[in-house]
Amino acid sequence: MRVRLRLSNQDLVDDLLDFLSRRECVGERIEGSRLVEVALPHELPEWQAQMELDLLLRVWQLLHPAIRIEVVPHDDR
Repeated sequence: MRVRLRLSNQDLVDDLLDFLSRRECVGERIEGSRLVEVALPHELPEWQAQMELDLLLRVWQLLHPAIRIEVVPHDDR
């Protein structure tokens, strides 16, 4: 499962990517922007993968309460 996210502050993209990589997620910045594409490294049913990623993003947001994260369609840049 791959998800594209947009952060409200591009200065924290690397922080989010580091947080997710320490939790065995694969992520990359898209074209130097506020967009990030994230994937869980292990195979899970889609609903379970979505729950796991949602949980990780909520934890990160608790550490950065002023930052908003939105899921964007893959063709939205």
